[in-house]
Amino acid sequence: MDSFERYLRLNGYAESTINQTIAYTEDFLNWKEKQEIEPDKILINNYLEHLQTRKNARKNGALSQNSIIGNLNALKRYAKYLQLTEKQTFEIDFLNYPFCFGLHNLN
Repeated sequence: MDSFERYLRLNGYAESTINQTIAYTEDFLNWKEKQEIEPDKILINNYLEHLQTRKNARKNGALSQNSIIGNLNALKRYAKYLQLTEKQTFEIDFLNYPFCFGLHNLN
């Protein structure tokens, strides 16, 4: 995760974005490890279902739509990092997630 954090810093991400991205990515990797499956489109769909049913740790109820989108954005940054470092990667197709149409471009 250290090299991913360096990648984010070198690409000019804000400290808050870096911290959030690392936390969301670690959460995904911990979840993935428990699932014992490799990242692919089906896995991302499964993780999205997990996020939509997960309880909010700080307040009552489920995760907000913005929190779910933040998670998906973090995973998109992680997938790009994996691709650039020629490690196994996965894609997140935001067109399959109608609530994500307002997302910012992730370069």
